[in-house]
Amino acid sequence: MNSVVPHALGPLPRRRWTILIPTVFVTYGLHYIDRINTALLFPHVAQDIPMSGTAAGLAQGVTFLGYMLLQVPAVWAAHRWGPRRIVFWCMVFWALAAMSGGLVQNMTQMILARFLLGLAEGPLVPLVIYLLSKYFVSTERARSAAWFLLVLPLSQVLGAPLTGFLLGHLSWRAVFVVEGAPPLLWAFVWLLVAANTPQQARWLDASDSAAVTACITAEEAMKVGANRVSLATLARQRVVWVLAALYFTGTGGSVGLALWLPTIIADLSDQTTALQIGLLTALPSLFGAIVLVLSARWSDTRDTRRTPMLTGFGVAAVAMIVGTQVPGTLWPQMTVFIVAVSAISSISAVLASIPGSVLSQVTAAAALAVGNSFGAIGQFLAPFLIGALRDATGNSRSVSYVALACLWALGFAASVFIVDRAPRTASESSVPKSAAPECN
Repeated sequence: MNSVVPHALGPLPRRRWTILIPTVFVTYGLHYIDRINTALLFPHVAQDIPMSGTAAGLAQGVTFLGYMLLQVPAVWAAHRWGPRRIVFWCMVFWALAAMSGGLVQNMTQMILARFLLGLAEGPLVPLVIYLLSKYFVSTERARSAAWFLLVLPLSQVLGAPLTGFLLGHLSWRAVFVVEGAPPLLWAFVWLLVAANTPQQARWLDASDSAAVTACITAEEAMKVGANRVSLATLARQRVVWVLAALYFTGTGGSVGLALWLPTIIADLSDQTTALQIGLLTALPSLFGAIVLVLSARWSDTRDTRRTPMLTGFGVAAVAMIVGTQVPGTLWPQMTVFIVAVSAISSISAVLASIPGSVLSQVTAAAALAVGNSFGAIGQFLAPFLIGALRDATGNSRSVSYVALACLWALGFAASVFIVDRAPRTASESSVPKSAAPECN
C-alpha cells in the first residue's frame, strides 16, 4: 500500500467503545446464554425425557459440531458482502433453533435442535472479530475483544441465576422459548447500529471515520497474508495451527467444566435449590470476568500474548490437579472452581487478538474461524468425555478433573509457540515510519 497518511491524528473516537462494543456485547451474550442454558435445564428435561450422562453430554456437545461447520464459509461471505447482514440472519435462525428446544419430544429431536443452534451461532465470533478489526488498532485489540468476550463469564453470573429463577416459575419447555426469543428482536437493533466499515457507521462523523481508516490501513500494510480467504494461505501460517491447538484445549476444557459445573455442585450439596445452584455456578464466572479484563489490559499494555496464555493455562491445569486432593465438600471445591475458571477466562480476549496482530484482516478472521472450529470440536468432545467418565466411574469428580488438567496442560505446551510480533515483510518499506499515523 503506497498511500501516505498523516503522521499524527490524535486520539481515535471514543464512540467505537460506547456504541459498537455494547452492541456486540449484547449480541454475543444472547448467543452464549442460548448455548449454555442446558447445564441447568437438562436435569429437568431428564424428568420427562430419560437420558444417561453420556446422552446428556452428547446433546450438549453436538451444538459445537454444528458450531464449527459454517465459520470459514461465513468469513468468505463476510469478505464479499460484509458481516452485518450475515450476523443478522444468524441471529434469526439461532433464535428459532433455541426456541425449538421447548418443543422436542425425545432425545433425537433435542440433539437435532441443539445441532441446528450451533450451526446458526457458529459464524458469530469470527465475524465480530473481523468487524472489530476494522475499528480498533492492534494496541486496542485485546481490550476490544475483552469487552465483548466479557459476556462469557457474565452470562454465567447473570444467565445461570436467571435460568434458575425461571425454572422456579416455568416449565423447562417454557424456559427454552423465553430465553430463545430475545435474539429475534435484537437482530433488528444490530441491523441499525452495526456497519461494515467506519465510513458506513452513521454514529461516526467523517473526520473520525477517516482517522480510524487511516490507522487501520497503515497497520494492515505491515502484516503478512493477502487480504483474502484462501485455504492454501491459511495452511502455510503457523499461527493457524497454534490457534487450533489453543482453541481446542482452552475453550474445550472451559465449556466442558461450565456445562457440568451445576451437576457437580448439586452432587456436592443435595440441599440446594435450582436458584442456589445457579448462583453458585455463577460465582467462579464473576471472578473470571474481572480477570479477563485485567489480563487483556496487561496484554495490550505490554504488547505480549504469550505470557498471559502460558499463565492462564498453567494455573488452570494446576488448580484442577489440586482439586483432586482437597476435601470433597462444597466450599473447598468452589475455591478450586473459582481459581480454574478465573485462570482459563483470562486467556479468552488475548487468544482472540493473536491472529490480528500478525495477519491481514480477512486472513486473521479466517485463521480465527479455523481455530474456533477446532475449539468447537473440543467443546463437543469435552462435555461428552466428562459425561462418559462420570458414567464409567460412578460420577467420580477426580477423573474428570484430571482429564481437564491434561487438556489445559496441552494448551500450555501450545502457548510456547505463540509469536508476539508480526514478522517483517516487504510491504513495510512502502509505509515509512515517518508516514505512519500515531493512533491511540
